[in-house]
Amino acid sequence: MKVLKIGSMPALAGLLSSCFLVGETTQRSVDAGKLTLKQTTMTTKGAAAGVVAGAVANIMLVPIANSVDKSNVRALAFYCEMENPPDKKEYKNCVEWGQAHWNMAKQFDKHLYNGKCHNKFLGLSKGIPKCWDEAFDYARWINKDLEKAVYQAKFEYKYAMCMPWRIEKVKPEKLYQKHLECKKKATEEATEFVNDIKDKIEEYLAKGK
Repeated sequence: MKVLKIGSMPALAGLLSSCFLVGETTQRSVDAGKLTLKQTTMTTKGAAAGVVAGAVANIMLVPIANSVDKSNVRALAFYCEMENPPDKKEYKNCVEWGQAHWNMAKQFDKHLYNGKCHNKFLGLSKGIPKCWDEAFDYARWINKDLEKAVYQAKFEYKYAMCMPWRIEKVKPEKLYQKHLECKKKATEEATEFVNDIKDKIEEYLAKGK
C-alpha cells in the first residue's frame, strides 16, 4: 500500500482549496443567475401589469352614454388597447373603436337571430329560424369579404361576452390572463362558426348579392 508523504500535503491542501473556491464560485454564479432570472420575470410581470393598468385607466376616462352596452364596449376597448387592431387609427381612441365594433357585432347577431324572417306573432325562440340572408346583407357592410365579416362579428361578440363585467375591478395580471383566455375562445368559436356555414355563404354569393 502506498503511503502519502508529508511533503505532498501542501500541494494537496492547495488542490482542495482550489476545488472549493471553484465550486463556491460556480454555485454563486448559479444562484446569481437564478436571482437575475427571477428579477427579470418579476420585472416583465410588473411591466405587463403596468400596461394593463394604463389601458384600463385610458378606457375609464372616456364616458359611455349607453349603460346597457357599457361593459361590452369596454371589453372591446380593452382588446383594442392590447392588440392594436389595423383600423384603430380610424378612431379617436379605443373606446370609440369598441363602440363601433360592439355595435357591428350586436347588429349582426340581431339580424341573424331576430331578423325580419322571424314571425313575431308565433313567438319563435332565438335561433329558429336564422335569418341568413338578412345577416349576410348586414355583414357585407362590415367587410366586402363575407367570411371575414362574419368571423369578425362572431369573434368580437364572443370576446365581449366572455370578458369580466367590470374590467376596472379585476387585478391587471388576472385581467390580462382573462384577455388571452377570451381571445382564444373567441377565435375557436368564430372559426368553427364560419367553417360550419361555408355552404350558406356560397349559396348567398351565388345569388349575385
